Amino acid sequence: MKNTLNSLSDAHLLIQTKTAASNEKKATLALLEHLAEVDSRKAYAIDAHASLFDYIVRELGYSESQASERVNAVRLMRQNPEAKVHLESGALTLTTAAMVQRFFNQEKKLNARLPSDSRQEIIETCTRQSKRAVDAFLMSRASNPVKQARTEKTRIVAPELTEIKTVLNPAQARALARARELFPDDSLALLLDRALRELIAKKEKQMGKTANPETSEPLPGSAHSFQSDSAVGAAPPALSVWSAAPPALSNPAPERKHPEISTAPVKDRGRFIPANLKRAIHSRSGGQCEWRSAKTGERCPSRSRLQIDHIRPLALGGATTRENLRHLCSNHNARAAVEKGIGWVERTNSPRRMGMALGG
Repeated sequence: MKNTLNSLSDAHLLIQTKTAASNEKKATLALLEHLAEVDSRKAYAIDAHASLFDYIVRELGYSESQASERVNAVRLMRQNPEAKVHLESGALTLTTAAMVQRFFNQEKKLNARLPSDSRQEIIETCTRQSKRAVDAFLMSRASNPVKQARTEKTRIVAPELTEIKTVLNPAQARALARARELFPDDSLALLLDRALRELIAKKEKQMGKTANPETSEPLPGSAHSFQSDSAVGAAPPALSVWSAAPPALSNPAPERKHPEISTAPVKDRGRFIPANLKRAIHSRSGGQCEWRSAKTGERCPSRSRLQIDHIRPLALGGATTRENLRHLCSNHNARAAVEKGIGWVERTNSPRRMGMALGG
């Protein structure tokens, strides 16, 4: 290829370069269309992928930032068909498309979801614009510019050190300052460890976990930095934390026996699951999704948004017993429903059996 390119005249080299760029755009659009269909079917959940993002990183080999851009571009295409036209023509780049979708996502979180005509106008305005121009325009349209600008970034700075950056509003900055007054000998990393440990323990107790967090070893803290402007109404301060990586969570906790758990079906309680049965499920799963790939046997790594799923649905005669219950993340729970023939495909919001959902 190099020798061939060397032999080209300047004019032919520029023509072929333009062709290569056009082919790249077509390939990117084709990938986004495939990812949109994968997302619609939740086909990534057939194997041990917790999300579309996880699938793009682990299965397709993209970096996390590249995966994030593609996920946001896919969601923009699916929710706003005109965006696909602009991506196809090159008027909207992958990066600017992702920026627009992140803006829409944040506005939704702020309970300022934009109507369809406003979204279309924003997309049109962002076409053929630089990243800086798009960023400035989106900030001018933000319902809350401060919260729109609140980005959280995570960066691995060493094998056992992670840097996390975010911003705080004045009330949060005052609360953090007060915590440092009350615990002057603790680093910022240790203060976060203390707060997170209590928050996690509270949530896990609700999920049925019985382990006492007070008896577990504290997470080791390390160097930290904090820049603050304590003036009320000042720009939110930046928060930067270096903390030691937490213990690996890839292996579930060892299963514990619960002799008090009856294996008899709980027929008179419908979907109600007793607290001791929830604890038994959590003990077995270790707080991790129990879905395994039929192809590789790999287990889904997700530990968030866990739901208790009936392996054999109640509607099909399943019982509320320990053997018929499992922890699944929300995406695998949705995929399991599709495979049982009682789920929905997002694109049409209509019930479709697995064969139909897979195009069979």
